[in-house]
Amino acid sequence: MKAWRSMFLVAALSASPVVAAERLLEVPCEELHVRISGDDYLPTCRAADIQESDGRWRAEVITANNTNGAYLLERAVALSARAHLHDRSPRSVAEGFGFQNIQEWSRELQIVGYRVHTYTGTTRSGTEPLRCMAYAKSTSRPRAGFGERLNGVYCTSVLNPLDEATVAQILGRIEAQ
Repeated sequence: MKAWRSMFLVAALSASPVVAAERLLEVPCEELHVRISGDDYLPTCRAADIQESDGRWRAEVITANNTNGAYLLERAVALSARAHLHDRSPRSVAEGFGFQNIQEWSRELQIVGYRVHTYTGTTRSGTEPLRCMAYAKSTSRPRAGFGERLNGVYCTSVLNPLDEATVAQILGRIEAQ
């Protein structure tokens, strides 16, 4: 069971759609403005302030896993009025994190402000299918300016169901400040 988890985390982090993973430095998780609550998850946190032609923003990424599953959470916050943080669909989040062979794509759920879909898929480096959910939430408006975007995936064994109650419980552990 541990092998799929490490393959998932490595593959997903290397495909982070906010910014290339090598631009994000490992930081103490207390420095981030988002966290996954509970002592049962082992998090790794990365962050950086990014300046590009379309503005300045802060990128934060958390990977966390326990015996049941693994989170990959990405937060982007605009730091300048010129920053463009476009909304992302859960499908683009799943594909952006490197998932392939996406099957059993569920209907969209709206849970605690997140747009969520569950699915079965494999990562670029994995062959074993995973049961996952992709989620997206944005406070930005369609125009440039300050805003925040939270996206991510959570994966577990294909034997574990991701019903609506389980999805709500998983999302309930995400705390953004």
